[in-house]
Amino acid sequence: MMRPPDAPLYITTRILGGFLSGDVSREDAMRYLHMSSCSEPLSALADRDIPLSKPPSEQVETELAGAMSILSMMEAARHDA
Repeated sequence: MMRPPDAPLYITTRILGGFLSGDVSREDAMRYLHMSSCSEPLSALADRDIPLSKPPSEQVETELAGAMSILSMMEAARHDA
């Protein structure tokens, strides 16, 4: 039985959807799709107009607080030097 002409595109989109939802790891998506760069899965999502998921706001706030404390320490060290 012959596959429909759009089968590769359908499979690619399903793999990318699995990557986006977390069901498929970045490494597996890259291997399944014969990609060599870590940025290629993200580029493939953008090429298909598939929006990236956003992290929960609590995660963003926690990461931002951590980054700001590091930046503050760096700024203080720079002034002490």
